[in-house]
Amino acid sequence: MLQPPPSIHNVLFATDFSPATAVAFSYSVGIANRYQSKLIVAHVVSLDSVELLDDEPARAMIDNTRNEATRRISDLLEPLHLPRDRYEIAVAEGEIYEALVEIIQRHHIDIAVLGTHGRRAFKKLEFLSIIQADAPRAYVTLSSFEGSPDSFVTICLFVRQ
Repeated sequence: MLQPPPSIHNVLFATDFSPATAVAFSYSVGIANRYQSKLIVAHVVSLDSVELLDDEPARAMIDNTRNEATRRISDLLEPLHLPRDRYEIAVAEGEIYEALVEIIQRHHIDIAVLGTHGRRAFKKLEFLSIIQADAPRAYVTLSSFEGSPDSFVTICLFVRQ
């Protein structure tokens, strides 16, 4: 007996705008198109570089970085001509993996596609287990593979328990 296709409503693509994420972006768009899902494109502004600044200059730098990230994400999405209800831009600030967990929870992400610079970065994907403590979801790594000689792609499926 045939199983119904999985219900995939929200696909996350997290980017740091490095070349390593280009292949992951293609996969996330392909998945979102296949399932007519909403594509959430996210970037996290790290606060490490502003720790030593006074509050006002730090806030200005963070705001400028957030605005630039939003512009760059818009530039990525523009050639796709997606209807406005098929994508969302999410720019957060803070620790990268903590911010991604919050985005995953807030947007009820079903699949996340992440690009990294090297295999050791996959160890950091353990952050996803944090989700289990706060929400009735688990994750399964569907695939990890080399996207190009210096980049790797991981696709994670989130399962409601």
